[in-house]
Amino acid sequence: MNKIVKKLIVRLDRNIHSKRVDDLLRYFNYFFITIGLLFFSLTIGVIGFMVIEQYNFIEALYMTVITLSTVGFGEVKALSNGGRIFVTLFIIFNVGIFAYSLGNLANFLIQGDYKRVFKDLMIGRKIDKMKNHIIVCGYGRYGESVIQHLLKQDLPCVLIEANIEKIKEIRKKKLITVLEGDATDEETLLEAGVDHAKALITTLPEDADNVYVILSARQANPNLQIISRANMASSRKNLMKAGANNVLVPENIGGFYMSALITKPDIIQVFTEISSLEGSSFRLAEVILDPLPLRLHGKSLHDLEIEKLTGVKIIGTKYEGGPMNVNPSGEVHLKEKMGIVVLGNKEQISSFHQMSRNFTIIE
Repeated sequence: MNKIVKKLIVRLDRNIHSKRVDDLLRYFNYFFITIGLLFFSLTIGVIGFMVIEQYNFIEALYMTVITLSTVGFGEVKALSNGGRIFVTLFIIFNVGIFAYSLGNLANFLIQGDYKRVFKDLMIGRKIDKMKNHIIVCGYGRYGESVIQHLLKQDLPCVLIEANIEKIKEIRKKKLITVLEGDATDEETLLEAGVDHAKALITTLPEDADNVYVILSARQANPNLQIISRANMASSRKNLMKAGANNVLVPENIGGFYMSALITKPDIIQVFTEISSLEGSSFRLAEVILDPLPLRLHGKSLHDLEIEKLTGVKIIGTKYEGGPMNVNPSGEVHLKEKMGIVVLGNKEQISSFHQMSRNFTIIE
């Protein structure tokens, strides 16, 4: 039966992930088992009345139904001693079936599990339609902060969280797509769209779990940008080996930031402003020249006239695989997959993005 239902589900939605198929099968199994038990009990009752009391089918069916429902209607015919024993055992037997069936229905209807199953199914279909989104693994202190900053920038993202209570709390706000599951499970990452995502940020509290996430994500999407939290500085090397593009140790960053507030307070204030940490009107933006149009081959930053046309300031450029060139000159030559980092207010950044699209530059 499960194989038949599974084939039917896959036919209805070919993109559905096997994990959700299993959830749906468990959901349907409750009903199949309940209906099967009730049908089995009904069959036993009908056969019993027909054999023991010589009732015809209609009479046996009627007696079985009123016995199961305990409505108290009169008997079709007076029962023999054998019939009374059969009814007694039949009622006792069905008390267990009724309790089991009621428990199954309560588990889904009262506790709302059926809503969760179909909610997750709808979320999966929504994620399948997303492209170049950001996956965040874990909604702890750091994960929550990451989500807040991504939302401020209107970036599409999917959160993977295993704690059901946290999921309920997040879904009430209706701000972000939340997927229930274990981020270390490859199937969960695939369901989150890791194969067509732009980036993944893992903030799980255990470094070993972050390693599993990185390994699975990198295998699923070799071009994925992966940022990982490291709880211990000694784990940074292993996380990088696993495939992370960048690894951050929050305690080290916090320590540097606090000490810099004493030694270089003005620099930190400028950094805070331009990084939009405090809701500043100034923003940083980056685009990648991929592909580089033929008409721009051999051209320089000066030839683009980015600052003149949009008002932004170019503060850095980076060739693929190379270091960041801070405060570049206008003579820097354009190359395929070259990154350009600019600083400007909201309107200037908007103009810059519009200009980028005209140059077929991909953000």
